[in-house]
Amino acid sequence: MKQIGNVAKGVGLGIAAGAAVAAVSSKMMESKKSAKTRAKEMRKSTAKAVHTVGQLIDGVESMLK
Repeated sequence: MKQIGNVAKGVGLGIAAGAAVAAVSSKMMESKKSAKTRAKEMRKSTAKAVHTVGQLIDGVESMLK
């Protein structure tokens, strides 16, 4: 059962990380703002994505317990 939990965590992490990268990159491509503003927004978006991935993993862990 523990192996299933590890696999679920890995799959969830991969999906969440891929979605976060896709969301950030698509937002950056359509933006017409200055490079400094885009970099600041990207840092904020990345921080939010990392936080969301952490919550997702916590949720998966709690479901498997």
